Amino acid sequence: MQVFRKFRKEVAKKVQKLVETLQRKLVEKPPNLDEQKIIIEYLVTLEVDFDPGWICLLSHYEFLSHSMKACFLQYSSNDRPREVLRTPSKYDAQVRTFCLLDFGIFRLIIIETIITQAPPTYPSQVLFIDNLCETFSTYFADFWRLSQDYFASNLPVKPDLGKQRELKVCIEFL
Repeated sequence: MQVFRKFRKEVAKKVQKLVETLQRKLVEKPPNLDEQKIIIEYLVTLEVDFDPGWICLLSHYEFLSHSMKACFLQYSSNDRPREVLRTPSKYDAQVRTFCLLDFGIFRLIIIETIITQAPPTYPSQVLFIDNLCETFSTYFADFWRLSQDYFASNLPVKPDLGKQRELKVCIEFL
């Protein structure tokens, strides 16, 4: 009997360590929706005492809101030089390839030249809106998809329908 108790304690420690590791991976930034769905399934299989689907949703929300706030802080600071505020542009450096055919020895010569043009300068407000829209469009789709999967019971967790109002507040805040 003593051996089984020792074995059971050791297994319980390993399972708890696995749960902690999976919980950390569940809230990793930036979030990866496909990996998180798999982790949610693993955590449900391990019968954890928390709602991994809701924790994942909150993690997505926190990441999205933090990214948008960071974008605002980046462009609201007046002590940054103008060059730091300028986002990379398609005009920064372009490589043009010229093909020359040398008829004397019938070979193709490819010459690459880097053409630099003076990049257009945009006001910081325009750059802010551009980066904010890019951040939002990149991460909101996964957040929305995860929330729809959570409340439609497409995840292996039982949704807490009482949290729909809280999610609505989060979305309105964004």
